[in-house]
Amino acid sequence: MAKTAKAKAPAKKHAWQIEAEKRGQEIDENVAMLRDGSDEYLVGIAREALHHYHAAMMACDKPGRLPYELVIEACVETLYRIEEYGGREERADGSGRFRSRFNCWNSASSWLGKQLAAPDGEIPMHGQPGRFMLTIHSCRTDVRYPGVFGGVGLDGRVIDLDQPFFSETGYRSFTGGGLSRERWFVEEAMTVDEMLTISMEHNLLIDHHGKVAAKCKLHNPPFGLAHWQGNKRHDADDSRLREERRNDPAYQPGGFIHALPGLAPIGIPSRVEKTGQLAFAF
Repeated sequence: MAKTAKAKAPAKKHAWQIEAEKRGQEIDENVAMLRDGSDEYLVGIAREALHHYHAAMMACDKPGRLPYELVIEACVETLYRIEEYGGREERADGSGRFRSRFNCWNSASSWLGKQLAAPDGEIPMHGQPGRFMLTIHSCRTDVRYPGVFGGVGLDGRVIDLDQPFFSETGYRSFTGGGLSRERWFVEEAMTVDEMLTISMEHNLLIDHHGKVAAKCKLHNPPFGLAHWQGNKRHDADDSRLREERRNDPAYQPGGFIHALPGLAPIGIPSRVEKTGQLAFAF
């Protein structure tokens, strides 16, 4: 009589797999309740959850923020999964290639984040996207914080083009955006600006080998990317940064960066004098 092979027992799941499945199930349950809501309704639900998320962070209640993370993520999922609930390719606000308005989950998350972002120049709540100024290792820095929403992630950009900065290009990325990368948490109550100052300054002290330096390396201006043209190397210049600022509301009258004391005028280099100095056109 032939022996029958025993059925293999299902592989034991890791703790992170169990947690991920539970999280996904809770999100699906929330989506089922939210799926018939309008954009305005979803934004309102996410805004209320964001306030509770911030309160949990300020109370140092790490488990307490989880339910509100799940609500926010469910709002994003609802926006992205709209094709499952009656969306059509031919809808006026839809893409010709996709049934959803959004071509990926991240773009839906970014859209929701923009609706909930803090006004430029103001320190946001925990998890709330915002753009504001921080002084990082003595450098005034234009900070873009994605909060719990998708996007390019936390970054810092040079403000003073005539002062040393911690990046020779004038730009430094720190983390990715979105709930999956929102790992900020502290054991004492801190506002977003306090938390990010500590995090960014510490990050800049760590080299590629994981060693912590005693002092942050600063680079002298001009800031930008050097490039080669044939056999000739062209040094970095900040003409592109200056050009971008001409169309940036933050640098225009009434903008939060324009109002900073001691800010050098925005000029576009027009020629190089015999002395080596750049002449600027305004």
